Amino acid sequence: MVKSDKERSVLYDSGLTFSEKILSIKNLAESSQGPNKVHAGDFVIASVDFTYAHDVQGPLVIKIFNELKGMKLFDSSKVLINIDHDFPASSERSADLHNIMRQFARQQGCLIQEGSNCHQYILENIAKPGMLIVGADSHTTTLGSLGTFATGMGSSDVASIFLSGKTWLKVPKTIRINVDSILHSGAKAKDVALQALRILGTDGANYMTIEWTGSAVTAMSIDSRTTLTNLALEMGAKNSVIFADEKTDAFLLERHRERGLHITSGKDAEIYKNIYIDADEVVPMVAMPGSPGNAAPLSELNGTVPVDVVLVGTCTNGRLEDLRSVAKVLKGKKVKQGVRMIVTPNSIDVFKKAEREGIISILYESGVVVTSPGCGACAGLSKGLLGKGEVAVFAGPRNFPGRLGSLDSKVYLASPETAAASAIEGRLAQFSEVPR
Repeated sequence: MVKSDKERSVLYDSGLTFSEKILSIKNLAESSQGPNKVHAGDFVIASVDFTYAHDVQGPLVIKIFNELKGMKLFDSSKVLINIDHDFPASSERSADLHNIMRQFARQQGCLIQEGSNCHQYILENIAKPGMLIVGADSHTTTLGSLGTFATGMGSSDVASIFLSGKTWLKVPKTIRINVDSILHSGAKAKDVALQALRILGTDGANYMTIEWTGSAVTAMSIDSRTTLTNLALEMGAKNSVIFADEKTDAFLLERHRERGLHITSGKDAEIYKNIYIDADEVVPMVAMPGSPGNAAPLSELNGTVPVDVVLVGTCTNGRLEDLRSVAKVLKGKKVKQGVRMIVTPNSIDVFKKAEREGIISILYESGVVVTSPGCGACAGLSKGLLGKGEVAVFAGPRNFPGRLGSLDSKVYLASPETAAASAIEGRLAQFSEVPR
C-alpha cells in the first residue's frame, strides 16, 4: 500500500503511540511545516472513515440529523444503518422504529443490514487496519481487533458525523496490557479479559486506549482477539487495539479486502501504564452479579451456584470460534433438565458457517435453543430474557442488574466453555468438571 508523505512522517515517529499516530494522520489541521502531530491530551478535528447506528440509537440519530437540517449524508458509502438489537421486531414499537431506519436508508442510499450484530458485520465486511470508525454503540471498541481506532459516541455526535464526516476527539493516553506465555486449555480469551477487569476495574482505563500485546495475544485468532477489544470497553476504554499482523492480513484476504494501513506504537512512545499478565497463570474466571469488574477465579465458587438459564452470543462471544467451543463441550451430552440454554450466533455469516460445520445440529441435539442471528438477550429486549429470581451464566459483556430482564435476576459472566459446562451440570461449573 502506497503511503502519503503525511503517513510516512507519522508512521516512522518512534515517539508516538498507536492512537497518537492514527489521530495525527486523521487530523484535519495542517501547519506550514506539514502534518500536525498530536499527543495525548490534545484535541483534534478528525476525518471519520466509517460510521453507523443500530436500532436502539439509530432512530434518535436520524431525528437529530433531520433537526440539523441534514439533507444528504457526507458519504452514503461510509454510513451503515444496522438493525440487530431487536430483530425480528418483538413489538409494534420496534417494528415502527425499524421502518424509520429503512426509510432513511432508502432516501439516503446508504448501507443497511438486518440481522447480524453491527460490530461483527463491520468486522466481516468493512473494517481494515488504519481506519477511524465511530459508531452509536459503546462496544465499537470491538473493531480494534483489526488494527482500527474504533470508538462509540452518543447520538448527537454520530448525527453530526452523518452530516459532516468529521468529529472532534481528545487524544487518549495509553495503557498497555502485555499478555505473555501460553494459555492452558482451560483458559480462554474471555478469561484473560476478566483477569484484566479484575486488575483495572470498570473505570481503570477511563478515556484511554488499551493496547493488547504479548506472545499470548499474537497467538490468538481474530475471534479471540475481538473478545479482548470488546471487553476493554468494560474497563472504561475510549478505544482498544491489537496491532495488525499476518493473521489480520489473512482474515482480510479471505474476505477479499485490502490490507489497510498497519500502525503500531513507536518504541519510545509514552505509555501511561503497563500491565503484565502471565497467560500461564490465567485460570477460568467469572464475573459475579452486579458488574463485569466483580471478577474472580471460578474455582472460588466451588460449584455451589445453581443455574436456571445459560446464554451464549452477543458481540462478545457469538463468533464461530465460540460456537465451536460450545459444541465441543456439548457433543454427545444434554443440557440438564430444568435449565434453558440459548445460543445466538452474532452474524448471518457465523450462522451459515456453523450450520455447514454441523455445529447447529449438535446444539439442537443437546437441547439448546438456537435463535436467529443478532445481539440476543444482551440489551434486555428479546431472545431469552430472565424472570424474577432466575440465575444465568452469560457469555456476554455485561451483568448489571436488569441487563437481561428482571432486576431481581442474577447474571454471572463467563467464557462460552464455562457456559456450556454449566448448562450440562445445572450449576456454575468448569469445563474440566464435565464427564468425558
